[in-house]
Amino acid sequence: STAPPPPHAYTPLYLAGALLLVGLTLCVLPMPRRSLRVKLGVVVICCASTYGALSFWRGLATPVDEAKARATLQALLTNVYYAFAYREESKIFDTLATSVDGPLLQELYLDIQRGISEAEDGGPSVRVLSVQLLDCEIDQSNSQALRANVRWVSSGTVSHWGHAHDRQNQYRAQVVAQPVDGRWRLTSVNILEQERIN
Repeated sequence: STAPPPPHAYTPLYLAGALLLVGLTLCVLPMPRRSLRVKLGVVVICCASTYGALSFWRGLATPVDEAKARATLQALLTNVYYAFAYREESKIFDTLATSVDGPLLQELYLDIQRGISEAEDGGPSVRVLSVQLLDCEIDQSNSQALRANVRWVSSGTVSHWGHAHDRQNQYRAQVVAQPVDGRWRLTSVNILEQERIN
């Protein structure tokens, strides 16, 4: 399981609001050298508005510790492989849905269904036993998204015509996880390299 995403950090927006009040005060209150203070107030208001807009655009995101981000991605990738162990359509979909969302959910579901169909027609049957995250270069790690370049190895067995063989595949991919209903879920996996190492 993965830790829930952290709550958004609203501190930048509060600061922008405070600056906006200071700017309005400088513009409205009667004071000596009012024209100079009005100009200063307008500058402060402009700065506060720009800062607030940028803070909102960046998602008011709370940073996520890199170790937690790595552990979250490891858990999500592992959970996806767990879905390959099932044969019932509802169980496959429900298992995937705990760790995947968006178009990627449907794409992975169809991939698993295709693999099951091929195995039933005499093709190879794959069973993944473990997933090891080797490298994880974080590009973004906050409450809005986890973006990373990752490399992992999946280890398991391939059964074909009554014979089972150990199999290890190594992957390198760009992955994105985002909070959905209070849980991290993978929303994008772009495979850059795939290599059989055993």
